[in-house]
Amino acid sequence: MSSNFGSFFCRHCGDRLATRSELRYHLTTRHPSPTVTNAAGRQSLIRGTGTDSNPTPPTQSKFCDVCEREFRNEAGLQMHVQNSKVHKKAKRQQLKEANNATLSSSSKTVIPSTITPGYNHWTVVPTSQQLTVFETLIANCHSPDDLLKNQYLLQPYGPEDFEALRKCKNCGGVKKKLQSRAKTECVFHPGKRQIPNKNDKRRLYSCCDDTGRGCASRPAHDYMTPDRRLVAKYQEYSLTPTHSHRTTTRKRQAVVLDCEMAGVVGGAGELILLCVADYLTGETLLNTLVRPTMQVVDWRTRVSGVTQQAMTTAIYRGEALSGWKEARLELWKHIDADTILIGHSLQHDLDVLRIIHTRVVDSAILARNAADPNGRQWGLKTMCDELLHLNIQTNGMRGHDCFEDVMATREVVLHCTRKSKE
Repeated sequence: MSSNFGSFFCRHCGDRLATRSELRYHLTTRHPSPTVTNAAGRQSLIRGTGTDSNPTPPTQSKFCDVCEREFRNEAGLQMHVQNSKVHKKAKRQQLKEANNATLSSSSKTVIPSTITPGYNHWTVVPTSQQLTVFETLIANCHSPDDLLKNQYLLQPYGPEDFEALRKCKNCGGVKKKLQSRAKTECVFHPGKRQIPNKNDKRRLYSCCDDTGRGCASRPAHDYMTPDRRLVAKYQEYSLTPTHSHRTTTRKRQAVVLDCEMAGVVGGAGELILLCVADYLTGETLLNTLVRPTMQVVDWRTRVSGVTQQAMTTAIYRGEALSGWKEARLELWKHIDADTILIGHSLQHDLDVLRIIHTRVVDSAILARNAADPNGRQWGLKTMCDELLHLNIQTNGMRGHDCFEDVMATREVVLHCTRKSKE
């Protein structure tokens, strides 16, 4: 082949490639099986040659399109195909993709768009009772003080809020928390923690060989400038849009949502799975993977149920949303500021979506307020077992079923709100 023609055509699919290397990569990935042609046939890959109107007389030599090598006969070509590293790699890749496709199709679960009686153990709310259930839900929405106590964000950050995020470079305390505790004196360890040894598992400080309270003090804290990554994160928070009279699309009155997160560079959590269902009807609104915007260091599969392989397959098929911003926009298609959001420890889900919403019913807060406002935080699995005798999250190392968590949260809230009314 000659590069003087300026472009190369693949005679298999008709695609045009700019360089010889691009053609070779294209043939390896798109047409991994070697094509047996004669020496003249290889010229049909080049623009303007090897056409049917001016055929070249065939010869007995054979040519490998993938490796661009010519062989005297077919036996030589077949031996090359069996022993070549390029062809072996292509075959392994084909087998891997076939196995991935099989696993993905076999593990895909069919989720009903609405709950029907007899399909499963989820509660069906009759249409005639939905208004009463919704009014009961409104009565159980949490107060702003209750939400603030549970680390919910109720308004966008301003200059004073960003100032409160500053950390002391000595003790590492956050200015907002230190001021709320009236701690003006800075107590700290000037040394660093040492790596524990076999005889002593404690992480001792190098300055005093101890793990207790700081060995040095100063009369005041020395605050650094706020972490720019933290500032950038809080600048991206947004209030849920209010109802617009310009649109005829009716938003949902109440939805249950759950997010699964993966650990990313820097120690933060990144949204990788979003599941949303209508609280009154049980209809599935969203149940989709979300492509992370930062490098993932821990997929947390034991909790999230999401593997890197599943994410790669979803991205390849175009079935994953592109980052938390697109996921937030998809959620906003179903809700507005008047919608009641329901979840278990929902502040974490709103945090990864960068959403500020004040009409909230949190099953964790409901349970804690009912038992002991200053008591322990109940997990969803424990609440389902104790209150409903419902066994969930039984997949072990394969992780949680996000849709199951959504519907279980719905069951808990239905139970708790009915009991509070009684």
